Amino acid sequence: MFPSLQAKLKRFEELEAQLQDPAVLADTQRLLAVQREYGGLAKVAKLVRAYNELEENIQAAREMLEEETDPEAQDYARAELAELIEQQQQMQRQLEDIVAAGDSITRGGLIMEIRAGTGGEEAALFARDLLNMYLKFVERRGWKSEIIEMHPTDLGGLREVVFSITGEEAYHQLQFESGGHRVQRVPETEAQG
Repeated sequence: MFPSLQAKLKRFEELEAQLQDPAVLADTQRLLAVQREYGGLAKVAKLVRAYNELEENIQAAREMLEEETDPEAQDYARAELAELIEQQQQMQRQLEDIVAAGDSITRGGLIMEIRAGTGGEEAALFARDLLNMYLKFVERRGWKSEIIEMHPTDLGGLREVVFSITGEEAYHQLQFESGGHRVQRVPETEAQG
């Protein structure tokens, strides 16, 4: 089941072997590339590996149920089989989500840009508010962020800011955060309040 994920598990196991190869360990550039790919595949591969082990346990429980003659042992085997099947169904849903997400689930980081649009100083203040919102979101998720470039305005707004976000599933969660945002409110720059 899940041939694309089984292929990722196979690649993960190949990378595990490469990480023990003295030739790879001696070549820093190659080692970094292997480690990067290995880290990206780790979460998916470990889940697929656990799913495969669970399938083996289910098969063993079914065989035990067929071979067992003692009613008490059969009841125990039935209960264990039911529990294993429930775990398998939960894990299967997780794997289906991973398949639906595609490669975005294995990417860990991204670079986000926020630019003030038309609207002068008020647009720059809104850009600052967006940055603060994203930084709080990043903090709550336990991800890391780093400002790469920032161009503030005289009133505390931002003309442009570029920052990186790294963390587990960061790209997957934020991949559709694009496009123009518009807000209508009483501006902070309004003299009348």
